[in-house]
Amino acid sequence: MSDDKKLNILDFIDSPDIREFHKNTTFAPEEQAVLVVNSETHTIEEKMAALEYLLEEYPDYDAPLYGDGWGRNFRELTQNTLKKWKALLAARYENDGYVYMAELLEKDTAYCYKGYGNLYTDYDSAYEFLQKEKQEYLDDEDDTETYSVIKRIQLNPEHDENAYRYGEYYFNTENKLVRVGGALDELEEIELWDELENASFFLELPFKAGDIVKVETLCNPTYYGVFTGRWKKNPYPKFIEMTCSLDVYIPDRDLFDYTDDTPVLGMTLCKEEELPEREAPLRLLSQVYTGDMDICSMLMYYGRKEMNRALEVKRFQ
Repeated sequence: MSDDKKLNILDFIDSPDIREFHKNTTFAPEEQAVLVVNSETHTIEEKMAALEYLLEEYPDYDAPLYGDGWGRNFRELTQNTLKKWKALLAARYENDGYVYMAELLEKDTAYCYKGYGNLYTDYDSAYEFLQKEKQEYLDDEDDTETYSVIKRIQLNPEHDENAYRYGEYYFNTENKLVRVGGALDELEEIELWDELENASFFLELPFKAGDIVKVETLCNPTYYGVFTGRWKKNPYPKFIEMTCSLDVYIPDRDLFDYTDDTPVLGMTLCKEEELPEREAPLRLLSQVYTGDMDICSMLMYYGRKEMNRALEVKRFQ
């Protein structure tokens, strides 16, 4: 990022609804850093440039960041994250004692379309395979969303699992490298809780109880759920999370369930025409949360499979 270019942190909020909601919000530097690392539409290089910009722009600034019960400082976490990413990027081209596996997967099925078990002697060969396979989708005008991963696998590792060294490089549907992970000798002193990727802050959301939301993340099938409205700031900073609970419907099992780990930055408001027909029972649950239907009526209509009739009835108009 050039010195004369300011960081537009809104660009790093992948959800258009959350981005629009926060268009006038001033985020603190540590909050901006968390938003940067959580973006799945920006490349690792773009995210590194943004983090370096924050460190340079606020040289005397520091503040605590929390996640899962621990607390660390903004500068320490940002520096550790940059060190880890740079080391993993450099390790891609250190081939001695390693092989590479490349996989292209269809996101909504988690099906490994091409590459499972294929091994390559170097990173570039593995990446060339991914480019070729992705191009086949484009040539066929197939808009199926994919993601890809290159795994750097250590040969003849020691039996001690703590000594195992590896790298993982994740690409989004546009074949942009957006996430890296792994373990290297030079990163031994950086613990899991010393990285920005595990830090959180409380983020106001534009959704209200009863809203049906769509959830899209890098490696998981798209899913839908009803926002419960139970989203408020935890008075204990160490336990603030950037995940929430949604009420969901599982069509294959014909039952309602809930999630407790939905990443809030992957949520957008689901338009009525977007909701798949097989997810229609969520409309009933939505009406319970908005007060348009009581739970007994919902269970009655659902049990009788009278979905269409139920959606035409509002019990408390």
